[in-house]
Amino acid sequence: MTIKAVMILLGDIIQKYMSLEDDQIVLYSSDWKMPNYDRMYIIISYSGTSQNVLNLKSEFNSSDTTETMSMAAHERFTIDIMQSGDEILETVQKIFFALKCQNSISLQEMNNISIWREGKAIDLTAIEGAGALRRYQIPVIISNVQSNKSAVDYFDKFAQPQTQTED
Repeated sequence: MTIKAVMILLGDIIQKYMSLEDDQIVLYSSDWKMPNYDRMYIIISYSGTSQNVLNLKSEFNSSDTTETMSMAAHERFTIDIMQSGDEILETVQKIFFALKCQNSISLQEMNNISIWREGKAIDLTAIEGAGALRRYQIPVIISNVQSNKSAVDYFDKFAQPQTQTED
């Protein structure tokens, strides 16, 4: 799965479990501005590949001259919860439940990924200053397989040898 597809799947898992509206789940973009403080928002962002690349494989198909490269790696993501009021603590717990619910496990198995929380939820409320907005971040690691298929030339195609003689 691509990074964006994994982010969408992670958002779908949380959205379905918590019965949220579409605009409450946001894939991180530097242009996004939270519209108001009376609703909760979940922001999903990509933090990069961990140092652990589990498998890097290349397969060549001689029948259609394509090469398939695949990589299994641990990808780091964060789930940010932005909400006013003390209900955010319950929201954090609901996200923990959403990541381990039966729907999440089924979707993980269907998409060949695995989701783990990386530590505890981090309270980032101080970043927001003296405002009423509360913010928590849940770091997760997703084991993901990515593949890319491309056309290649045969490596064993050589020009026919020509015999040259001097006259």
